[in-house]
Amino acid sequence: MHRYMTTALALLLVSFVAQAGQSPVAEEDRMIMTCDVLQTAEQARGGSSSPAWFWPDGIVPYAFDSDISSTNQTRVRNAMNIVESHCTTLFVPRTNESNWIQIGEHGGNWSYVGMIGGGQQISIFNWNYPYIIAHELSHALGRHHQMCRSDRNSYVQINWNCIIDDCENNYQMASTVNYEPYDFMSVMHYGQWDCTTGCPTMTCLPGYTQYQNSMGQSSYFTASDSSVLSQMYPAGNPDVTVLFVQLTPNECDPGDDIDVFSVIKNDGDSFNRDVIARVYLSDDPEITTSDYYIGSQTFDYIMSGGFGYLDMNININSNTADGTWYVGVLLQSNDDVDDSNNTNSAALLVGDAETPCEGDADGSGNVDVNDLLAVISDWGPCSGACDGDINDNGTVDVNDLLIVIGAWGDCP
Repeated sequence: MHRYMTTALALLLVSFVAQAGQSPVAEEDRMIMTCDVLQTAEQARGGSSSPAWFWPDGIVPYAFDSDISSTNQTRVRNAMNIVESHCTTLFVPRTNESNWIQIGEHGGNWSYVGMIGGGQQISIFNWNYPYIIAHELSHALGRHHQMCRSDRNSYVQINWNCIIDDCENNYQMASTVNYEPYDFMSVMHYGQWDCTTGCPTMTCLPGYTQYQNSMGQSSYFTASDSSVLSQMYPAGNPDVTVLFVQLTPNECDPGDDIDVFSVIKNDGDSFNRDVIARVYLSDDPEITTSDYYIGSQTFDYIMSGGFGYLDMNININSNTADGTWYVGVLLQSNDDVDDSNNTNSAALLVGDAETPCEGDADGSGNVDVNDLLAVISDWGPCSGACDGDINDNGTVDVNDLLIVIGAWGDCP
């Protein structure tokens, strides 16, 4: 099957794993079993590593069989962390996703290549070897074995007579996109004694014989392994923004509790991980980290085009002075490509504060032609304070104009 089985079990398992691994082949031509890789019938015919098999947005939901111990679940999670550190992928616990990997122990180490649809199994035998698990996870992301590359005949000779019968498909050449030069030390390369009947399954060709005894390591990702994964799942441009902040109620006394609701959207072309939405109280609409910090909510990830919803009950400090304050949300994310839209706020009237006159841009006490002119003169993006930015969104536009028109007349 794969490496690092205990010496006492090795002789028994060479035969057992190859045979026991056939158990998933229960749906006729749906798949073809190999020693380490499961393929759909379509993949077996084409042998490609097409992006059609890649996981959308690099998000891979996962679940464990009920009999997998918490220790082994942690070991898999650690291996996922290794893979995530080399490319823009994210393994997330499954909720109700229709496509996911189901991790269990079903005789040996094996996986499908890429996303095949539905719940696809990954079997782990060597739970205590993180890079063997990472090897199988790499299969699930769409990687073939290195010795199955379309150019492998320039580097190794496959000794078919030395390969266990049920493992021959594991050495079949695939129509791969290779991304990087051939890498004998790749974590996806077998060693000469894997799946063997007793003689070397591969012979390095002249010029590469120095790798004969070293190929097949399962201890680290090479630079090539990292580069291939990062090209399969390239970094994108996540861009989270705070669409709005809503307070319920928007008037209170010092010491009261209020509810804060905010909608966050990722307008970028890639998921944004570890988004922290921090809530602040400020004496002006511009929220910064120097304002009074109240609390936070963390989102493990927000998919491209997806939303995050902050819903928090907060307490307004009993020492807060009467007046108009602003409760704002400020986003923190290491992946974000544009932090100019990472904040938004809503006004909160505390104590005996007078209700502000919406539309009174110049603060004269009534909404008239002067306020209309203030909006027109400030038209466009604000580079600083803008009297005409009635709704405090950083841009003076038709929405501000409509507010002035709707509030026309004396302030209440």
